[in-house]
This record gives sequence, structure tokens and C-alpha cells, in this order.
Amino acid sequence: MSFVCLLLSACTGSGSDEKAIWLYEQHQSVQADFRFYPDYIKQVGVITAKDSVSFYEHAMGRPINTLMQENRRELQNLLQLQTVYVQNDMELQREDISEQIRKLEDVQIWLGKVDMQCRVYKMMLPQKVLVRKVECRFSYNDLLSGKKISEDKIYLLHVASGNVLSSKDK
Repeated sequence: MSFVCLLLSACTGSGSDEKAIWLYEQHQSVQADFRFYPDYIKQVGVITAKDSVSFYEHAMGRPINTLMQENRRELQNLLQLQTVYVQNDMELQREDISEQIRKLEDVQIWLGKVDMQCRVYKMMLPQKVLVRKVECRFSYNDLLSGKKISEDKIYLLHVASGNVLSSKDK
């Protein structure tokens, strides 16, 4: 009997996964009375701390330190140019430079946050699982047409919170 229970739980996934996916889909649905019927839920992969660092590095194209240094240099150049514009009473150019400086300062703040997040991931054990990839096939009844609709999706579930971070069609 316990073997049958274990097999059923392996095929349908955990109750917490089912609940997280149902809540996520309910928020995506325009139907007030969304009823969710999971056929199966199974884990198909994980994203580790090491994977997260590599995602950041790949997305940035270059090391974050290099990007921060380049941005800082450009910011210094613009600040020097702004001083020249102020000294020569060139108001229109000064306003344009001020806008560019604000944007570069925002980029510097954002890069600092990305750098901090990378450092957090690097301090973790590389194999620590942060996100689980879960495949789910479910069906629901469309209230407008009355038809039963089936969907196959991949969900990214945050390990600590159990919440769905995103989904995509399989």
C-alpha cells in the first residue's frame, strides 16, 4: 500500500508545488472561478548558486567590476565636461550633460546591486539549489466555451518561499 502512495505522490508532485502553481495560474487567469486539475507535476531540473553567478556573468558580457570602472570613468569625464560648460555659461549643453550624468549614476547604482547579488551567490555553496524547474500538465474548464483545456508548462519555483517565479509553455 505504501508503495502505491509513493508512486502516486511521485507522479503528481508535492502538494506545495500544486498549490503554488494553482495560485500562480489563478492570478494569470481572467476567470473568477478558475478550477485547476493537475494531471502530473514533476521536477525536471534545478538552478544552483553556481548557475546564478554564471547567468549574471553571461548576461553582463564582461565582469561587473570592469563595467563599474568604465561607467565610473565615463561619469568622471562628463562631470569634468559639465564644469567646463558651467564656466563658459553654456546652459543648454549643461542641461544635456546633467541628464546623461543622472542616467550614469542610476546605472552605477544598478551595477552595484548586481555586484552585491553576485557576491551573495559566490558566498553560497556552489551546489546549493535556489530554484527548482517543475513541469506540470493541467487542465481547466473554459467558462466561455465550456471546453476542457489542457496545458503543459515549465515553472520556476523558488526553493525558500515555494512561490512560482515564472512559467513558460513547454
